[in-house]
Amino acid sequence: MEMLNVKDLTIKFGGLVAVDHLNFNVKKGEIVSLIGPNGAGKTTVFNLLTGLYTPTEGSIVFEGKELSGMRSQDIVKLGIARTFQNIRVYTKLRVVENIMVGSHIHTDYNMLDAIFRTKRFYQQEKEKYEAAMAFLESMHFAEKADMYAGSLPYADMRRLEILRAMASNAKLLLLDEPAAGMNPQESEELVQFISKIAREDGYTILLIEHDMNVVMNVADRIYVLDYGKLIADGLPAEIKTNPKVIRAYLGGNQ
Repeated sequence: MEMLNVKDLTIKFGGLVAVDHLNFNVKKGEIVSLIGPNGAGKTTVFNLLTGLYTPTEGSIVFEGKELSGMRSQDIVKLGIARTFQNIRVYTKLRVVENIMVGSHIHTDYNMLDAIFRTKRFYQQEKEKYEAAMAFLESMHFAEKADMYAGSLPYADMRRLEILRAMASNAKLLLLDEPAAGMNPQESEELVQFISKIAREDGYTILLIEHDMNVVMNVADRIYVLDYGKLIADGLPAEIKTNPKVIRAYLGGNQ
């Protein structure tokens, strides 16, 4: 069953066509990778999917709902959350507090409750804390709950950012270069982690990644962009031997 269906997605910045009539889909439970050279339009696609940009043309349908023109926070509430190329955890907050931030999109107390620290505020914060701790326990990360995010090893900060996105009650995770800056062992551990949250925990994942070892070992299907256009799609083995992809991106030694 298709969870995300993108048709003729296009965005123009003046005379520049950054994404050009892009078509792709993501089925529930899949790990799909979006790859291509720098400047191919991959992060722009993520910005369109999450409401940071409004398409010039085309449609983005998530679980039957059209997303084009929706506010980012409303898209998150529907079940789409993302990470970024550069880590954006709150380094001066504890790990558990970062997870609570991820879940606050669903908080229903108002600004006055927060300012005056009402009973409703304290009750919901207590519930958020308990839920965050239970979530960290289920993800085998509870031993780091009281550590400040800025003191975590680099790979754990990357993982925390993914966990925070998951804590928003996401169904579809958009991961933007999660292996960036990792060594081979950390990248292998990331592959195992991403595979687990898809296969065992039921998340659907759309992944941008330059590390081809990660892509080829984790993705069910791959879409390849070049200059904002889709030039290939298929299984990892098909993409690895596709002449267009080799010329545009993978290089002759792949």
